[in-house]
Amino acid sequence: MDDPTLTVDERTLVPYPSVEIFDVGAAQDVSVVPRSQLVTATAGPEDVGGLAELYGVNGAAVLGSDGRGHEDLLAEAPDVLTDGQRNREVFFGRATHNTSEVLAIDDLGRQHRRSRDYVSDADAGVTTLSWAGVVSVRASSSASDASATLHLGTAYSPAAAVDGDPGTRWISGNFGEAAGEWLEVHFPQPINVRNIDLALSTQTFLGAPARSVAVTTDRGTFSSTVDGSGVTQEVSAPVGPTSRLRVTVTSLTPGRVNGVSITELSIPGVNPVASLKLPSSGSRDVDAIVLREQLPGRSACLHVGDRPLCNKSAARPSEESTGLRRQFSLPAARTYMFSGEVLPRDGEALEQLLANPNAISASASSRAVGAPEGRPDAAVDNDLSTGWVASELDPSPWLNLTWPQARRVDGIQLQSDPYLAGSRPTRARVQFDSGEVIVAPVDAKSYVRFAPRSTRSLRIGLESPKGVINIDSATGLRGFLPVGVSEVRVLGADDLRKSVNLAQQTGVPCGFGPTLVVDGRSIPTRVAGTLADVMRRRPLQWTACGPDSTVDATGATPAATGEVALGAGAHSVVAGATGEFEPLRMSFTTSRPASPTPTSPVTVSLLRTDPASMRLTIGERSEESVLTVAQNFNEGWVARDGHGALLVSIRLDGWKQGWVLPRGAATVVTASFTPDSPYRWGLLVGLLALLCAAATVPWSRRQRSGGGATEVAGEARMPAAVAIGCGAVALTFVSGWPGVAASLVAVLLALNQGWVLPGVRRSRGARIHAMSAAMIPALILLLGLAAGVLAAGEPWRRGSAGLRSTTVQCLTLLAFSVAYVAAFRAKPSFASSFGGGETSKRRSRRPRRMMGRSIRR
Repeated sequence: MDDPTLTVDERTLVPYPSVEIFDVGAAQDVSVVPRSQLVTATAGPEDVGGLAELYGVNGAAVLGSDGRGHEDLLAEAPDVLTDGQRNREVFFGRATHNTSEVLAIDDLGRQHRRSRDYVSDADAGVTTLSWAGVVSVRASSSASDASATLHLGTAYSPAAAVDGDPGTRWISGNFGEAAGEWLEVHFPQPINVRNIDLALSTQTFLGAPARSVAVTTDRGTFSSTVDGSGVTQEVSAPVGPTSRLRVTVTSLTPGRVNGVSITELSIPGVNPVASLKLPSSGSRDVDAIVLREQLPGRSACLHVGDRPLCNKSAARPSEESTGLRRQFSLPAARTYMFSGEVLPRDGEALEQLLANPNAISASASSRAVGAPEGRPDAAVDNDLSTGWVASELDPSPWLNLTWPQARRVDGIQLQSDPYLAGSRPTRARVQFDSGEVIVAPVDAKSYVRFAPRSTRSLRIGLESPKGVINIDSATGLRGFLPVGVSEVRVLGADDLRKSVNLAQQTGVPCGFGPTLVVDGRSIPTRVAGTLADVMRRRPLQWTACGPDSTVDATGATPAATGEVALGAGAHSVVAGATGEFEPLRMSFTTSRPASPTPTSPVTVSLLRTDPASMRLTIGERSEESVLTVAQNFNEGWVARDGHGALLVSIRLDGWKQGWVLPRGAATVVTASFTPDSPYRWGLLVGLLALLCAAATVPWSRRQRSGGGATEVAGEARMPAAVAIGCGAVALTFVSGWPGVAASLVAVLLALNQGWVLPGVRRSRGARIHAMSAAMIPALILLLGLAAGVLAAGEPWRRGSAGLRSTTVQCLTLLAFSVAYVAAFRAKPSFASSFGGGETSKRRSRRPRRMMGRSIRR
């Protein structure tokens, strides 16, 4: 617990173990999945858990293109269409919160890389952003960009400024910058624009508000002074047809500069609608459709055990807080059963579910967090772990308490929990329903006493001139926590403080849940859960209800409540959020036919003698199955059954190693990682080459400094042809055909070092000049620079480093081979190894030329 007068991160930085070990139960390293339990899906690995919930199986999903070549095995497997694998951009240099919003199909992202995301299946389709009413909505930068320096989350994309919801907004993404940031809308055909409605956001973590903006169209630019207080205002635009409209912030009011934000941009006659478009399913029939909110946000109050710890900076809004909009196509008509889940949505409407009409109720001038744990009623809920804290911008915070009937009261007690992220009040201003006001200090036991009087309400103004100092651990900035209380005891009405019954059932009745609209027709829904789900922001059940809860798009008559009949072709599904709840997941499912003969689990055991081999003992199988091993899939693994027959490999769940097993008696499967042996032989060859190179050092030639060169007695020479040949063999063995090309160049350079090629008779007119010694370092540098530039040009080529490309490898090997040749260029030259050229001994016998002039006396 922090010091009472000093805290860090609003009392959320609590003692916590550096390392935690969780018991996840018995992990299943290997299993055998019958073909009757397999599921195919257009999805990503992150969606596998939801598939297991739908069909009651685990580790049996074949995703995307992994099913190619296994059509017979998966002929009867149910096919699931999801919106899971989405077109996002990832900033690989950041560990968390490193993804962008969902991008349009033609959007290359901010980093313009070929591979923008970690994708397990590059050949599978992805879910993309699709616009209706406009062509696109773009911005100079966005706090939702993966590489934004002011990255706040995917909820702050440009689409948030045109969604018609004042609770969402676009925020620019450049830290410490504001002027020059813009938001632009492109129209499908030119329209006439005279003015626009603009609302600028005034959120606290942004900098100074905008003072002027410029509206640019195809007809020119108009500049206007704007009100940065957050009100909606009309701004003039150039008159005339235009295919685009851009709003640029041109100047700011005095203050800190750190981004700009637009809450809403409204253009007369334009209704932008953003949806997510699912990829087409490769199946002939779709048995289930699963649509979900992928980034559901986070509450400002996080729970450690049963205690909520609240920090406004911990809150993150959902990416699709206004609701889910999806477009997809079906290959055939089917009838589905709808079910789903919703999340509690912070706000007054949600808190009405927690209200007790027979207890004290509270309202306040402001609040620090929007989560229900920090609502004003938390100060009178008979729970010391929850409480109310005023906003840090509130100059005169107050708390208003009311109860059903007048009571005779004579004081209040303002209790504060040690973990409450607020300063203790030191002075109170109490106003009664008669209008009488008293001002009194808060004593050492947190009491404020006054003469008894009858009242139905108390308005309590709170002061704390010496607040608790808070330190932000990320920036080191210091500030004072605003005033707050955990519990207010009204002496004379304390029995009216009622606890929230967390086990109580809650929700909304039929017709008041988030409305589901399928192809333009509404389906009424209900929501059911407990108050604990509301307080902890846990999912609640969402179901269709009422007489209009069926949708028939095929002409057939639905048979049961909640059925949705969809025909072949394109469809749209819209689920809008309400004041209490926002959609989290929608499932449209069909019943899976029961297996005529339920199969018993197949026994299997795994024995590993070393990391590159496995021995698996498998029991009898009544049907074709898939053997799965909980390790990353790699095509290098080869498995054979007890008869030596090669098993066909298959990837499950988007990552898991698997092999197809035919039905039959018990058998033993042996698997080995085939690249392991060449890899080990390559290491051995490299070690032997290193030893050979080291062994040649004592016998290398030495040349004395100073006078003429002489031969060392007993000197041994390694022929250059042998050295180059050994290097060529090593490169060929280790690097494949790129090594062959590099070794061929090395041999040609070696043969050309003696000024003539072997077999070419030396003559005055037939000299073939070798590369000069001065050019060799330049060539090595040029090859290395070319390889580096190519690698840097595509640093994440199809999900792996550009260093693995053939071009980069060849250039690197050529640079190495030239350097290898240059090492043997020292005299005697290579030509002497082939029988030509002069030796150093012959050169040492030449008469030396004396420089200077002789003086005859």
